[in-house]
Amino acid sequence: MKTKLFFLTILLVLFTLSPSIDAQTKKQWNEKGNALFESGRYEEAINNYNKAIELKPDDYEAWKKKGNALFELGRYEEAIKCYDKVIEIKPDDYEAWNNKGNALDGLSRYEEAIESYHRAIEINPDGYRAWYNKGSVLIKLGKYEEVLNCYDRVLEIRPDNYDAWHKKGNALDKLGRYEEALKCYHKAKMLKQ
Repeated sequence: MKTKLFFLTILLVLFTLSPSIDAQTKKQWNEKGNALFESGRYEEAINNYNKAIELKPDDYEAWKKKGNALFELGRYEEAIKCYDKVIEIKPDDYEAWNNKGNALDGLSRYEEAIESYHRAIEINPDGYRAWYNKGSVLIKLGKYEEVLNCYDRVLEIRPDNYDAWHKKGNALDKLGRYEEALKCYHKAKMLKQ
């Protein structure tokens, strides 16, 4: 009887600890995935994120990181599905909206990309990456006045952003505003040194 009680107690403890064991294991899968991602081993990283997701299907960070790995592999449609899953779980995730825009841009779905960047900007108006990325897509569409608005905003947030100064110069050049373009190129050159 004591032996049976002992085993039942052990089983109860194991079942009680089970969620924390899963959480710890999920964390380990994510950490291993992150290390593999950082070393450029994206397929292996995806496999680890999948294991974390199996343990906790609403782990939006694992979904986002899986999307990032898929993006790096040029698998944009799959990346978008991951970012959509993040957005379903956490609708106000700035990074998911921004990254979805990048994947849409990679598929030349520019108007949809702009919508994603716009949503990211609504969530975090000081998130310069979404402003920058939106400007890059607008350049492809030839909407140079709107490009200027985006890069002006980037430069309000990050005045030392070399690329933003350079791309602002390109937009001004396309608009025939050559003197202003030269000033932007000069500023970019000074920052690059």
